[in-house]
Amino acid sequence: MENKQDFTKAKVLAEYTQDGDCATNESINIIRIETEDCGGGNYFVIKTDRWAFDSIDEIINLINDFKRGLHGK
Repeated sequence: MENKQDFTKAKVLAEYTQDGDCATNESINIIRIETEDCGGGNYFVIKTDRWAFDSIDEIINLINDFKRGLHGK
């Protein structure tokens, strides 16, 4: 018989990278998406100095990738 343990993810963090674009001298761009909880439940935080994309679908795909990791799918 397997013991069932109840637990929740306290924090989820993902860091994505892309090659730097022509408008910056940086060789790489980094974006971090994470969850935080200050007692009222999780909320989401995005941190980046620069993240460039050509279409809205690119940023939607990035957020969907984070969502899959959040839910373990």
